[in-house]
Amino acid sequence: MTRKPHQIGGVILAELSLIPYYSFFMKNWIMIIPAIIVAYFVGKTASMIPDLIEPAKWHHRKFFHSWTVLLILSLALTVLYALYSQELNFISNCNVCFWTTVIVSYISHLLFDAITPMGIPFFK
Repeated sequence: MTRKPHQIGGVILAELSLIPYYSFFMKNWIMIIPAIIVAYFVGKTASMIPDLIEPAKWHHRKFFHSWTVLLILSLALTVLYALYSQELNFISNCNVCFWTTVIVSYISHLLFDAITPMGIPFFK
């Protein structure tokens, strides 16, 4: 899959990943627009991390393109949300939003690669 679909998917999922935090943003409404803008750029960039780590010219679709990494990142996202979702601290909520968009965008890259004919390996 080319760079553009990965970036579009990363941006869409990064923006959607902010939905659980809208109740937080309603208390701090001034932060909604910056959060959306940051999620756009983070989603666009983080969705390309697997290809930056493993370029197509060298070791494409090895470990960082595997189901194992997808599982690890999904667990990290679950733990991150479970640990910090109840805090009312502004800084921790912003950090969780940022890392949620990074992880979700990375996961979007793996899911898009998984639906291609080449797929992604379980573990390499």
